[in-house]
Amino acid sequence: MKPRKNRTMSEQYQNLAILLVDDDPKLVAMYTRWLDRQDLRTANTKNDAQAHLNVGFVPDIVLVDYQLGDIAYGTEILLMIRKSCPHTLRVLMSGITDHIDTHDMTDLAHLIVSKTSPMMGDLLRNLGSGIIPDSLAAAWSHVTYTSVKACRERES
Repeated sequence: MKPRKNRTMSEQYQNLAILLVDDDPKLVAMYTRWLDRQDLRTANTKNDAQAHLNVGFVPDIVLVDYQLGDIAYGTEILLMIRKSCPHTLRVLMSGITDHIDTHDMTDLAHLIVSKTSPMMGDLLRNLGSGIIPDSLAAAWSHVTYTSVKACRERES
């Protein structure tokens, strides 16, 4: 497989591989409408997310809810993604950003965004159009994206 060239925010991409992990079916349905032009996979739990990875899906970007049900946290999924797909951009979404210690999250998430903020709408609109928004551009450069899939193939 020929690796993709380095990506920059000014380019528009077709078929961004996006993994969306959220346990709220109404939000998943809404986010899916924004992102339906991309290669979108959805999951409700850590096990669902792992199942996508196990069948070879390698996300360019993962959007993970901070609070999944009563006992699970999105940080567990971010740790899993960071380990198995280190070049994937990781976004932590939350409705309760005041309770998140963002200092502890800097290794896990490239971006932490409130689900109710205008930034969330902008993020979904941009990703749905295949645009890497400014809020992720620095992280995109930082991971020096060449090809997530090629990286995974070299590791195996």
